[in-house]
Amino acid sequence: MAYSLLRSRRLQVRHIGSEIQYEEAPSPYDITHNLALVAKMRLIDDLSGGLTVKYATGRPITPIVGAIPVADQNYYLPIEGRVGSERLPSFRQVDGQLSYLLPFGANHQVIFYLAINNLLNRANVLDYDYSIDYSQRQPRTTTFRRSIYFGATVTLNP
Repeated sequence: MAYSLLRSRRLQVRHIGSEIQYEEAPSPYDITHNLALVAKMRLIDDLSGGLTVKYATGRPITPIVGAIPVADQNYYLPIEGRVGSERLPSFRQVDGQLSYLLPFGANHQVIFYLAINNLLNRANVLDYDYSIDYSQRQPRTTTFRRSIYFGATVTLNP
């Protein structure tokens, strides 16, 4: 088990149209709680399995609360809300792994492994994308959700 607790505050820049203000707020990297649980065990003979569960609170974000159209232009200046006043949804992931040890010859071995990352196929939110006029917000999620990989490691001892 691994756990970390982080509270970080600093002076941050806030954009209100073309104006800039400074305010004390959480750091963009203030992921308050971060937890990883790892379990590995021998299932039968030379077959082992493992499971990793990861959880982290979402990082702070500064929401866009409005926009100012720029005269004679085709764009908008965003109006930011309070710095770090929202957080992304929490990050959650479960990974699984199997490995098989096959000894051969005198002191040689090969380990075959199969792993699946993000077993539950969860789409964790990385950030938000806004429409051109900042009136709508869509979550941007992880590109790769579930991944499966396998392989082998060979050890040859003299």
